[in-house]
Amino acid sequence: MEITQTKKGKRHQNRIPDKGEPNTTKWNKPGSTAKKYGKDGWVEKEFNKGHQGDKVPDVEKNDHIHDWKPNPHHPEGRPTRQEGRIPTKPDYKDFNL
Repeated sequence: MEITQTKKGKRHQNRIPDKGEPNTTKWNKPGSTAKKYGKDGWVEKEFNKGHQGDKVPDVEKNDHIHDWKPNPHHPEGRPTRQEGRIPTKPDYKDFNL
């Protein structure tokens, strides 16, 4: 597991890139978000600790997963992030939790 810190700034301080080393998992510095990269290096799955706020969907107020689906229409092949869902046991295993 590799911990990544990205550029400074309120929104980007703990952001993890959508493309990384193939078949790896990266966590942000505070350990609140992780991304699992597939064989092509694009993110396949994202783990988030619960978010706060009135506009946050209920499922995202606790630990949750965002699946990333392939997007053949994106010029770089960047996948599309899906809505949050409750983690399964295999999800926890994917992120060594």
